Formats: sequence, structure tokens, C-alpha cells
Amino acid sequence: MKKNKIVGINFERMVLAFGIITFHYYCHSSSEKKLFLHINTLKVGPIITTCFFILSGAMLFYNHEVVHDITQFYFKRFKSIFPAFWIAYFVEYMRNIVNTNTIFWSSAPKWRLILSISGIDGYLYQYLHGQDYYILGEWFLGAIIILYSIYPLLTWFMQKNFALTTICLYTTYIVYLFSNQSFFFEIIIYITYFYTGMVIFRFKKYFFDNKLALIMSIFLCFLLTIIRTNGCSIFYLVYSAGLFIILQRIGSFIEKWNLAKHISNFVGGISYEIFLVQHIIILRTLSVKNPVNTYKSIALIIIIIFLCIIYAKLLNLTATGAIAMLKKQTK
Repeated sequence: MKKNKIVGINFERMVLAFGIITFHYYCHSSSEKKLFLHINTLKVGPIITTCFFILSGAMLFYNHEVVHDITQFYFKRFKSIFPAFWIAYFVEYMRNIVNTNTIFWSSAPKWRLILSISGIDGYLYQYLHGQDYYILGEWFLGAIIILYSIYPLLTWFMQKNFALTTICLYTTYIVYLFSNQSFFFEIIIYITYFYTGMVIFRFKKYFFDNKLALIMSIFLCFLLTIIRTNGCSIFYLVYSAGLFIILQRIGSFIEKWNLAKHISNFVGGISYEIFLVQHIIILRTLSVKNPVNTYKSIALIIIIIFLCIIYAKLLNLTATGAIAMLKKQTK
């Protein structure tokens, strides 16, 4: 049975998508004022990606609190990730072939192309010292693929013993943060973010339908905005969890207006595709025009956002059409 959509979630997806575009724009822009890189001592980019991990865990738990059919579950995740990714990757890969006049244009071993096709090259980029065919999808895509892969196991542990699972996971997270950290095991951090979203939706009535939770979220976000922190992952987790709750409540209010609801549903529905293509659009646009003037930079961000929406929608339609065609052929 299909569950009703949570009001405000698409608004949240839209805000996060626009946020990551703006953050990455200012990372590469020559603008005289960098407007969206930090909130006090916290970087905006990690706040957005942390919030996205929380959102992903929350919505997956809402729709699949118990995984009854693991094959169907993985097939649905496959459809939600790979068709759009492969189409966009193929376009970029062909572009590189044209530019370099060779199929294997990277200096990396040819077998590493498999890592790119599987979507985990971005996550392993630092571990492999950049030697692969990574051109699309950002590092978060690989992390999301890993998290989706282990989700049935997380729900199984949660159902068996919620308290013990939660204690063990957060203890492992804290031990990792205060240990000699290894990049390769950084996935522990993202599992914790993802699991936090699952916990929030397990106790949804206390977080989304409770004014005290909203007040506490606003207070914590405000506190982390005015005090200086050391940029520890715990602060990003607290800030992003609070932001997740705040954005949902704002979205549930804004989406009472039909126009706002349609816009949120439209952009929120292609937020994954926006995350896929935003970086390449930003870099290519800036290679043509990279204004220093603050107001011209803001105008360019707006143009880039529209370009991202157009490309993402085309990608979404193409992927949806490809899946429908494949279904028709297999019948």
C-alpha cells in the first residue's frame, strides 16, 4: 500500500538543491563577496549534504519501515539512481572522448571505469588519489549507493533491538570521530546521518507534530549560528537535524498555497537529477562568464539554477521514458 506523501518534504528537497548549487557556485566563483560558504564556523556544503542524508534515511524509512521483498526493494532503488545517472554519465563520457580523441581518456587503469559506471568513483576519489574516470555525480552518490545497500540490514537491527542498535551505532560514530580517522571508513559518519533520519521518522509525531521539537530545533540552529565551533561532525549533525525539522515545518505551511505546492513538487521531484548535474553546469557557465561584481554574480546564480532545472527535468524525462520502454519490451 502506497503511503501518503509527507507535506513539506518536496519543499525541503528544493531548498537543499538550490542550496548546493549556490554553495558550489561560490566555491568556484570570482565574486568579490562569497555569500553562501559558511554559517559562522560551519561550512554550508556539509550542512546541506548532511541534511540530505538525514532526509534520505527518513523518507526511505517512511516508505519501507520493514523490507518485505528485498529483491523488489533493490530494484526500486536501482531505478531511482542508475537510469538518470547512466544517461548523464554517457553524455559527459562522450564529450570527453570528443575532446581527447580517445575512449580511455584518463591516465587511470582501464578497469577503474567500472567504479565510475557503478557510481562509487566520486566517493573513492580521494582514496584513489583522483586516478579514475570520475566526471559526474559528486562523492555523495557513492555514499548514497552504499547506504541504500545496507538499509535492509539497518532496519533489521532496528526491529530486533532499537535501543541496542542506536547505542552501538552512535558509540561507533563517536569513537571514530575521536580516533585516528581514516577516510576509507568515513562511511560511518554518513551511516549515522542516514540513521538519524530513520530515527526521526520512527518517532515522527514527536519531531514533526510537536511544537517543542520545532522550538528546540530553532534554538539549536540559532546557537550554532552565533557560537564558534571546531567544525566537528557532531555540530553538523545537530544543526542539520534541526534544519531538517525546521524546513519541513516551513514547507508544510508554504505548500498550503497551490502555486507554491506545484513549484515545490516540480523542483523537489527532480532534486536528485539536479544534484547529479549541477556541478558540471556551474563549471561550464563560469568558464564562459565569471563576474566579480556581487550583483552580477547573483544574477548568474539565478540563470544557473534555471539551467540546472531544465537539464535535470530533461534527464528525468529521458530516464523515465527509458524505464517505460524497457518495461514494455520485457512484457
